[in-house]
Amino acid sequence: MHLLRFLIPVVLIFSNRLMAEDSIQYTVMYFGATNCFHCLVEDHIENIKLIRSDFSGKYPKAKTKFVMVVFDNEIEAGLKFIDHYGFWDEISIGSRYNNEQSLAVLNHTKLPGLPHLVVLEDHFTTLPNNIEVVDNRKTLVDLVGRKEIGDWVTKGFPLQ
Repeated sequence: MHLLRFLIPVVLIFSNRLMAEDSIQYTVMYFGATNCFHCLVEDHIENIKLIRSDFSGKYPKAKTKFVMVVFDNEIEAGLKFIDHYGFWDEISIGSRYNNEQSLAVLNHTKLPGLPHLVVLEDHFTTLPNNIEVVDNRKTLVDLVGRKEIGDWVTKGFPLQ
C-alpha cells in the first residue's frame, strides 16, 4: 500500500511533463549607461537599433524578448538614455550593484563591462493549464565593447 501512494504522485508528475509543449525564446539583453562614451556613439546606437529591428526576423521559429539594462542612478537620466535606442520589451534602470538584471546576468559573463550584449536561450515547457516554466537557460552570445557588438551585427547575428 505504501508503494502505491508513492507511485501515483510520480506518475502524475511525469504525465504532466509528457503532455507539455516545448518552446524556445531568445532574450537579447543590452547593458549600457549614460556615462559610457561608446554607448552614445551614433554607429553603435544604429547597430543596437538594427539588432532590435532585424534579430527576430533572422530567427522566426523562436519568440524574442528585448531587454535594456541601464546603469544610471537617476530614473530620468536612464529614460533619456533609452530614448536613443527606441522601444524595448523590458527596461531596468539602476546602478551596477543595485540592478537585479545586472547581478543576475553580468556576474556570469566573461567580463562585466559596457556596452555589453548578451543573448540567452530559454527552453520553456508549457504545463497543463498553460503554465510556462523555464527548463533550461543558456548564454549563446556574450559581447563586450562597441567593436565586438558591431562585428556581430556585420556577421548577421550568429548564435554560437
